[in-house]
Amino acid sequence: MTTETFLYNKKSTIQTMLISAGFMAILSYNLIAHSEGVKDPYLWILAALNLGVFIYILYLYTMRLKPAMQGETVLELTPTELVFKPKNISIPWKTISDIATKAANKSGTQQYLDISLNDSAEVNHIRIDLDWIAGDPTDIYTSVVNYLYETRKAAGQRPPANL
Repeated sequence: MTTETFLYNKKSTIQTMLISAGFMAILSYNLIAHSEGVKDPYLWILAALNLGVFIYILYLYTMRLKPAMQGETVLELTPTELVFKPKNISIPWKTISDIATKAANKSGTQQYLDISLNDSAEVNHIRIDLDWIAGDPTDIYTSVVNYLYETRKAAGQRPPANL
């Protein structure tokens, strides 16, 4: 089997950064327009929020946008394991007992892969945010499930019953 790769989601990352930058601009405006001096306690709260948003934007840049612009892969399906690079997670196919997609919010706009591991693993579940990965969440899920099925079949193992 060949290795299947998925790229970072540029569109989602840019949207999140723009929304965060807009929030930062609103905080900056309020910081400047409504400050009544250094002793104003709200000035420090707004400044701390603004700093937090700025740090979040830097985090998004280094963790998501920079690798996306460089064409790096975020998810790799190899014959031996599933690799999610942002969190440095490698999951051998033989330890996976189930894969499902779940909604991260009530509207279902953010989805993640919920990977259940068998009893021999130290962790029971691993969550992979599909917002990081370019492509349709359903197609990504289908690719991962098909790859799991094919690797189990090639190794002479039974695929999970629920797939």
